[in-house]
Amino acid sequence: MAEELQLAWMGDFDSLKQFVSEKLNLNGEWVSPGGDKKLFNDGYISISWRKNKKALLIDGDDREKFKTPLSELSTGVEGIKLDVTIAEREIEVNKSAISKVESNLHEINSGYEDLRLQFDEYKKITEVLIQRDRFQHSTTFEYSNVIDKVKPSETKRYQDE
Repeated sequence: MAEELQLAWMGDFDSLKQFVSEKLNLNGEWVSPGGDKKLFNDGYISISWRKNKKALLIDGDDREKFKTPLSELSTGVEGIKLDVTIAEREIEVNKSAISKVESNLHEINSGYEDLRLQFDEYKKITEVLIQRDRFQHSTTFEYSNVIDKVKPSETKRYQDE
C-alpha cells in the first residue's frame, strides 16, 4: 500500500483559520482541546492541526473532497519551490557573469579613455606639424617670389660665388 501524502501547515493558526474560511469556504467552529492542538469541525469535515508538528489531518465525510485538491496544491507548491530554487541558483550564476561583464566593460572604458587621450595628443602634434609645414611652404614661396623679382644678372652673381 502506497504511503499517503502528509499535509502540513507551515503558517500560524490565524492564517490557517483564514485559509479554511476564505479558500476552502468552510464555516465551522475551531476549538483547542489541549496543548498545541487546534481542531476545526463543521459537521461534515474535521481538520486537526498541531502547531509544533505542523501536521494537518483531515477527516470526515467530505475528506476526499478537500484532501485530494489540497494534496495537488501541496505538490504544486513543492514544484514552485523547486523552480524558485533553480531560479535562485541561476541568478547567482548570472550575478557572477554580470560582475565579470561589468569588470570587462570598466576595463574597456578605461582603455577607451586612454585611447581618447592619446588621440587628443596626436591631434595636437598633427596640428603643430601642419602649422610648421604651412610656415615652411609659405616661407619658401616668399623666397621664390623674391628671387623672381631679382634681376637675372644679380642672381648669376650669387650663383657664381
